[in-house]
Amino acid sequence: MKKLFLFLFALALFSESFAQEHHMGVNMPFRDTEIGMSKIMPLLREVGIKYYRHLTYTDVDWKLVEPQDNQWNFEFSDSAFFNPFGITPLPTLYSYFVGLDTVGLQVPWKACSSTACGWHPADSVDSKDYVQTVVNRYKSATKYWEISNEVDGHRKRPIGLPIKSYADFLKMNYRWIKETDPKAKVLIAGLSGTYGLPLGDYSWLKGILNAGAGNYFDILSYHDYNSWWTLPKHVEMMHEVLQTYGLDNKPFWVTECSVSSSRTNISPKYSSADGQAADVWRRTAVLFASGVEKFFWHPFWSGKFRPWFEFGVIDTAGVKKKSFYSLQLLIEEIDTFATAQKISFGDVTNDNNNGGNGIWAVKFTFTNGLSKWVLWSPNELSYNLNVSQGFNAVEVTNIVPYYISPDGESALFKRDTLTLEKGQVTLSLTDYPVLVKGINITTAEKDKSTPANFSLAQNYPNPFGLGKNFETSIRFSVPQQGNVVLKVYDVLGREVKTLVNSVKNAGTYKIHFSGEGLTPGIYFYTLQTGSFTSTRKMILLK
Repeated sequence: MKKLFLFLFALALFSESFAQEHHMGVNMPFRDTEIGMSKIMPLLREVGIKYYRHLTYTDVDWKLVEPQDNQWNFEFSDSAFFNPFGITPLPTLYSYFVGLDTVGLQVPWKACSSTACGWHPADSVDSKDYVQTVVNRYKSATKYWEISNEVDGHRKRPIGLPIKSYADFLKMNYRWIKETDPKAKVLIAGLSGTYGLPLGDYSWLKGILNAGAGNYFDILSYHDYNSWWTLPKHVEMMHEVLQTYGLDNKPFWVTECSVSSSRTNISPKYSSADGQAADVWRRTAVLFASGVEKFFWHPFWSGKFRPWFEFGVIDTAGVKKKSFYSLQLLIEEIDTFATAQKISFGDVTNDNNNGGNGIWAVKFTFTNGLSKWVLWSPNELSYNLNVSQGFNAVEVTNIVPYYISPDGESALFKRDTLTLEKGQVTLSLTDYPVLVKGINITTAEKDKSTPANFSLAQNYPNPFGLGKNFETSIRFSVPQQGNVVLKVYDVLGREVKTLVNSVKNAGTYKIHFSGEGLTPGIYFYTLQTGSFTSTRKMILLK
């Protein structure tokens, strides 16, 4: 454990430490995959995620942290909650697989399979002790607590509870949590929704609201694995339910939503490696533009369990997919947006097999007033985008990598620069989204545009050195004037070269680096300016 802490602490030296609101999260390994924290934490840091859920063996399920009365075991939970990367956990209280074990909402040391052994109000003394002990221990690490998972989909006793009983159960837990941490936010149990089952008829949600549970959760959380073009319809339907009960001010979180890179019987027909990478952006754009506050891709690391096979952005063997790099790009470019606006939605249907044609365009605006656009069209229509904002060109990035190395350690994106005519540009769209952002074309090193955030892009090309082309370029952005240091290190942490060490004005910069004379292998480059630090990996081939 000491070695693990030192390893994570060393990586934390590269962490970013500026205060911004983040919107993206991921779920951890799923069911049958038990990956050590020393492996998964650096990958979470590399992709840039700031929220994670379904911590599996490091979560605070009752049977894990208190299997017997007052016999507490927080060793594994501590490693996840008190991580040095600034990643905020979304913990699940009680059990997150209430249909897969024999504990569910019961007291672990009283649990059994008989219908007479379900959770009862008489268990509230034990339950309160569990909830308040856990919340008090981790209230410095998170403000979010989810009361079990997909309870609406599990009616069997003793695992689930009757609707009225769950409403009372939710009220008690809400009060226990707020007594311990008044700033805490309580999420309703993630409502289920899978392919072919688009969130059902909402009878369970309506039932607990009829039973008076509306004031005893802060955030509505639900799951959705349907085709991306159905998602806006489901947000609308959920909003209508809450509006009926005067609760339409409740924030919406989608805590599970994704598509597999492989064909399974619950995956939409477009499932593929490229389709999954595209869905990282398609789902994100339509959900945020529909009013969803946070979105968690499910899961981060794939499990082998079918039908949930290869839903992760890392495959079952631990290799990064194209979707990993699409997610990394998304977090770099739009995770800290201030507003998401629907410019155009195409054919929104509730049919998993048919829909989506037309123009899909979402505008993300940041706190500095600048904007970025995400656009796509399954039937390949053209769109005239009005950019203005003082730019004379746009950078267009195809968000699905056109290349990924066999070992998954590098990927390449296609980027084009298009000039603007009177602040406008015509884009020929495809089924896979493009990211569009304004730039100014100059011959100087500095791009005159003002970036929304600090950022360090993946070098291009990467890998480099093929055909004796030892040159690669590194782009970075700084939103304000300050001293900037950009250095290259070898795999042992030894400094290879200082590329930049000077005061830079706000802008986007492109720096060239030559690997000529260096030993082929893996190198790292680190950008540091003020409190911002970011590190990326590049590969030199010869």
